[in-house]
Amino acid sequence: GRAGGNYLVGMAFHGLRAAFPPPLNYAVGLAAFQLFFIPTGIMYWLASRTSPEDIEGVHDLLHARAGRL
Repeated sequence: GRAGGNYLVGMAFHGLRAAFPPPLNYAVGLAAFQLFFIPTGIMYWLASRTSPEDIEGVHDLLHARAGRL
């Protein structure tokens, strides 16, 4: 994942060099990559809403399984 991400960043900066002169191509590229974090943040927020109940459910399941041993 990390190596692929580094490759894609390099390709994006190289492609943006045709439209924007350095160092503006880096600024535009970094700003564009920030857009990927918006849906990630939303998904983490949605998952966090049910986390306490999920953790409690796993604890209950583990306690029930441990009681049968």
